[in-house]
Amino acid sequence: MDEQDQVGQPAEDAGLVEAPRRGLWQRLAGDGQHLGFWTLPVFVATALGGAVIAGSIANVYYGQQVAALEDETRAARTAAEVAATDIEAARQEALAAIGEQVDAVRDALEAARPLADPASEGVVAMVVELAPEPAPSPSPAVAPQEPAPAPTESTGGDGQLDGALAAATTQEPTTAPPTSSDSAPPAVPGAPTRPAVGFVVAVDGDTVFLATSYGAVADPRSRDGVAPAVTVATPGGTARGVVHAWDEARHVAVVRVRVGALPILPWRPAALPVEPGAVSVLAAVTPDLVGVQLPGRVGAVTATILVTDLPLDPLFDGAPVLDAQGRVVGLQASTANPFGRRGGGVIPAAQLCVELVSGCDLLEQPDETDEVSQQPET
Repeated sequence: MDEQDQVGQPAEDAGLVEAPRRGLWQRLAGDGQHLGFWTLPVFVATALGGAVIAGSIANVYYGQQVAALEDETRAARTAAEVAATDIEAARQEALAAIGEQVDAVRDALEAARPLADPASEGVVAMVVELAPEPAPSPSPAVAPQEPAPAPTESTGGDGQLDGALAAATTQEPTTAPPTSSDSAPPAVPGAPTRPAVGFVVAVDGDTVFLATSYGAVADPRSRDGVAPAVTVATPGGTARGVVHAWDEARHVAVVRVRVGALPILPWRPAALPVEPGAVSVLAAVTPDLVGVQLPGRVGAVTATILVTDLPLDPLFDGAPVLDAQGRVVGLQASTANPFGRRGGGVIPAAQLCVELVSGCDLLEQPDETDEVSQQPET
C-alpha cells in the first residue's frame, strides 16, 4: 500500500478513537461519568449549612455554659453577700463584747483605785532616820543610860484621842512602851535613811499617830532597837517625829509626829472578815507624794497574816492594804513570815489594835459601805 492510501485510511482502521466533545449543558448538568458544575453550589451550600448548624449548636452549648456560669456567679454573689452580712453581724457582736469587756476592765480599775488620792486621805511618806555607825574609838564604852519614864499622852477636850484610838502599853517583852520624848532628836548629817509608808490611825490636836511596820523602823544600832527619828511628808509639809511604840513579834509600829490634823482612813469592821479571793489594794505614796494604788487578791487568811499577791517592794513597807471599798484591812510588812521564814505579808488590822492602840472602835463601828461589802467581791 502506498503512502497515499495510508493517509486517507480512517482512524478506526488505525486503532485510535477520538473522545466526543462535551457540550455546555453536559458540563453544567453532568453525565454518567462527570459531575456537573451545579454540584459546586450544592457543596458550598452544604458546607455553609453545616457550618451554620455547627455554629448554632456551639452557640447553644456555650450559651448554656454561660447561663450556668451566670447562675454560679449569682449564687456565689449571694453567698458572698450572706457571708458579708454574717461578718458584719459578727463584727458588731465582737465590738459589743469588746465594749463590755472594756467597761468591765474600767469598772475593775475604778474598783482597784478606791481612793481619789492616798496622800490627801491619810497616807504619808516617811524617811526613817537610822542611827549612824559608831566611830571606832580606843576609849572604853560608856554604860548605857537608863530610859526615862514614859510620859502621859495629851488628850483632847473630851479626854479621848480623836478617832476613838488611844495609845496603849503592854507587858509583853516584845512590845516597847511609848518613847519619852515628844520631839525627835537632832538629825545627824550623813546618817543612813530608809524609805517607808505610814497611815493615820489617830489624831490628837496637831499630833498624829501613824501606823507602819516594825521592819520599816527597826534599827539594831539604836539604843531602843528602833530608829531615833522619822521624817514624815504630807501635802501640808514635812515634820520629824519619833517611834511611839512597836511590837517586833507582830511586825507593827506606831510613829508619833506633830504635823497638823490629817484624815483617818476608815477601817473594815471586824464583823466583816476578809475572805480568800477578796480584792486587796495597796495604797501608798512615793517620797514626792505621788499616789500609788496596786490591786491584788487575798490568797489565804489567818489570825496573824493575810497572804496576798501584792508586790513586796521595800519602798511601800508599812503601807495600808484596803478592801474594794477603801477600808483598811491591814498593813504591808516586809518582816512578816507567812511561811515560817521572812518573806513579807499583810498584818491584819486587829493585830495593830491589840498591841498598840486601845479600843479600836473603828473596827467595831459599821459604816455606809457595809451594804456594798456584803455583796460578793469580784
